[in-house]
Amino acid sequence: MPETHRHISFIGLTALLLTATAFIALLGLRYGSASLSFAQVWDGLLRRDPEATVTQILWVVRLPHVTACLLAGAALAI
Repeated sequence: MPETHRHISFIGLTALLLTATAFIALLGLRYGSASLSFAQVWDGLLRRDPEATVTQILWVVRLPHVTACLLAGAALAI
């Protein structure tokens, strides 16, 4: 395989894996004891209303867990 094709396929594979990781992270934010819709997740991440239950679920419980899982996976990859 020529060097150019190898470089393009590496970039494509990297983009695919980053997209899959982001999608799985969003699924991790969505599913739990209280299932949230993608609209609720998006709204809770952007608005950050401290009184809203969805915001509390996302910022206090799920986002730290998803972030820790992503960091642990990255550490294992090194």
